Parts: sequence; C-alpha cells; structure tokens
Amino acid sequence: MSLINKMLQELEARPANPAETGELHREVRAAALPPARRSLPWMLAALALAGAAATGYVAWQRLAGPPVQPGTMNLPPELSLKISAALLAVEPAPLEPLPAAEVAGTAAGIAAGQLAATGPGTMPVVQAALAPAVAAAPSPGATSSLPRPAPPAQVPAVVEAPNERAAPKEPTPRQQAENEYKRGGGLAQQGRSAESIAAFELALKFDPGHVPARQSLASQLVEAKRLDEAMQRLQEGLDANRANGSLAMMLARIQLDRGETKAAIDTLGRSLPYDRERPEYHAFMAGLLQKENRHREAIDYYLNALRKAPQNGVWWMGIGISLQAENRVSEAREAFSRAQAAGGLSAELKAFVQQRLEQLR
Repeated sequence: MSLINKMLQELEARPANPAETGELHREVRAAALPPARRSLPWMLAALALAGAAATGYVAWQRLAGPPVQPGTMNLPPELSLKISAALLAVEPAPLEPLPAAEVAGTAAGIAAGQLAATGPGTMPVVQAALAPAVAAAPSPGATSSLPRPAPPAQVPAVVEAPNERAAPKEPTPRQQAENEYKRGGGLAQQGRSAESIAAFELALKFDPGHVPARQSLASQLVEAKRLDEAMQRLQEGLDANRANGSLAMMLARIQLDRGETKAAIDTLGRSLPYDRERPEYHAFMAGLLQKENRHREAIDYYLNALRKAPQNGVWWMGIGISLQAENRVSEAREAFSRAQAAGGLSAELKAFVQQRLEQLR
C-alpha cells in the first residue's frame, strides 16, 4: 500500500500542462502493465498478512503450551524411570507358603478336632451354635404346658472289629500340587532358589492348572535370570487358560523389561476380554500404550481404571501426561490437580505433578 500511495502523490504534484502530455501518456502506459506485474503489490501485501498470521499462531502455541510426550519430557533420567516404574507397576505373584512343620501341625490340629467332636469334650464352634438353645431351656422346677417329646429310640452301637481299619486315602493330584507349592514357598523364603524352582515344577506336574505355583515359579526364574524359561511357563499357562489376567500381566512385564513393548500390548490385548473388571489391568495397558505414544487409547484405559479406583494418584498423573500430550490443556490441568489431591505419590512424583501444573497455568 505504501507503493500505491507514493504513486498517487507524485501524480498530484505534477502540473496539468499540455507540454507534459507525452510524459503523462508514458505513465498511463506504465500503469497498463501486464496483469502479473500489476498484482505485485497485492502479492506483497498477502505475504505480509500470512507472515503476521504465522507469527500469531506460533505465539499462541507458546502460550498454550506444546504437547509433551512422555519420552521427551526433558526430565532427569532418574525421574523418568521413577515415573515409568510407578505407571507400569505389576502386582507381585501371590506367594504365601507355610513351612512344612506348620503344615503338619495344622493337619494334626484338624485331625484332633475331628476326634474331639465324637468324644465327651466340647468344641467352641458347637458351643456357640448351641448357646441360644441352652439359654432358652426351662429350669428344673418350672412347669410347661407343652407335651414332652417321646424319648428317642435306642440305636444299637456299632462296634468296630479290631482288625477292620479304614485304609489311608491317597492324596489327590491337587493336594500333592498344593503341598509342593507350599514346600517351594518355604524353600524360597530360605533363599534356596534352585530347590524352590524344582518344587514348583513338581507342583505343576501334579496339577498344571495350579496358578499360584506357576506364578511363583515364574518369579523365581526371573530372579535367577532365566527369562526365556519364565516366559515359556507363563505362556503355557495362558495357552491353557487365556482368561487368567495375572499370568498375562506377568508375561507382559517380562516382555516390557526386554524392550518388547508391542509384544506386551499384544499379550494383554488377548486376555483383556476376560479380565475387564480389574482396574490394575486397564492401568497397566494404559501405561504400555502411553510408552508407545498412543495417547488417545491410553486415556480410555486410564479412564476405565479410574472409574473403579478414583483415588489412585498415580493413575491420575498418568492420564494427565497423555491429556497434555494430546494438547487437552484444561483436562490435563484437572487430572494433575486430582493426582495432587489424591496423594500416594513419592516426593519426586509430587514435584513432577507440581511442575506440570505450573506449566499448564
């Protein structure tokens, strides 16, 4: 526009003189240039407007805050590891074994209780069950208008022959598996890893469907750095029972530690239809998807987990990370605020959440 104004000012300053008609004709001819040359000022003006718009968009993006990916948060490596560990935590295998001596003592106590039930002694449970009836019984001197019941018929006692004793029952495979599982747990507590692995293996030979024994065996194999064997045992259990989410989570955890995140997602995805009710399953799947920058899917899984456990601060932090990565600023701010209010975060994670909130203001 400055070029056009300058041209008009020069024309107004020239005298309206016939002698200068030739000059005016030349200027008119200059004004009648080809279309491409006549549109040059307009093109420059359009470029200037586009540049201003781009500058404004960049400024708005800076004010709004850029999306933050979990892998590019510019955090110290130690804090990034702690965040990943918190978001990708897996419940430990249920290992609550009893030492062999305690198992034997418990069995002896049960047998003694069964014998006492047939003798003159009393049992606390039976006493408690009969207490209301005893309290309601009339005193010896009291009279009652109700007819007395007839005495029970005498039943002849069955006398057991001296040489006729019941043969001991053979333990079932399930019982044998349970005994070996408990024995393996006691050995594991004593630090005898190789022997505990052998006991858990034997338990699975008796009963391949003994899930606690399979989980404990996998845990011991992982501690012994025998990851391939641990994965094989877990995969065998999943092949037999795809609905067992605990085995799937353990296998996915090992795959994740080996850098096989996509394989871990596939493992959980195959078992997810059978284990939809457990929030830990959804939260672990969300953490895996987040690690692959699949934030929209991660948000859905975090929401499923938080519907069942709305006071979990770690999961609120996780969904806040994915919401911010999707540039959903107000929702991310609310998620981080809920994480801060829910508690349960370590000092490092509290500082991280506070940093996110300050960035999103």
